[in-house]
Amino acid sequence: MTRLEPRGLTPQSKVETEGVVTDETTSRTRAAIVRLAGVYDEMGHSPPITNQIKRIDGHWATSHFYPAGLERGQAFVHLDDAVDASVPIVDRRSDLPDGFEVLIAEPETLGYGELQDLIGESLHGTDWATMEIPETVAKAGAWIRERNPFGEDPFIRSWMVDRASDHYEIDIDLARERLGWEPQHNVADAVPEMIDNLKQDRQGWYAENRMEPPARVLA
Repeated sequence: MTRLEPRGLTPQSKVETEGVVTDETTSRTRAAIVRLAGVYDEMGHSPPITNQIKRIDGHWATSHFYPAGLERGQAFVHLDDAVDASVPIVDRRSDLPDGFEVLIAEPETLGYGELQDLIGESLHGTDWATMEIPETVAKAGAWIRERNPFGEDPFIRSWMVDRASDHYEIDIDLARERLGWEPQHNVADAVPEMIDNLKQDRQGWYAENRMEPPARVLA
């Protein structure tokens, strides 16, 4: 593991929490640091994905723009796989080193553009046109939308634009070798299932994901 250099308050808080866990570990108590990718399941339960679905579901103008290369992407892991990873950590605890740190994620990262097309095809039967825009334009648009003049829920904040160009390719060799763990799901297969569940019960799906349905769904 390389030295952690968090960018932003949320990752900083996680690093500080890991520090507390490490500081409180004694000869009688052991701890493992498990760094999970973004967790999802077939109902969604992943704000980055479900809000992306909502924008495309509502044909929002903002669903067609991204302030970075469309090949950039975030790492994810299915809830069941995340739970399964905890079992060998407990079972093999006597064989793991003190302060064991491990990454739990799917090893293949889906780019933002690929995810857009997958959602668009599942919802509307077509690829979704997405264009890259300059960061300055995206920040200005996000700043305006935070004041919500158009009725769209401003999930995208101006500070998120700085993270849009980040890309995560996760090396899970350590999890394979020390835990015998490997994910049995992948997000590309799960997204169509999420949208099937949305189509079967639109109100229920949005309520389950703690969102309001988009106000402007076009036929």
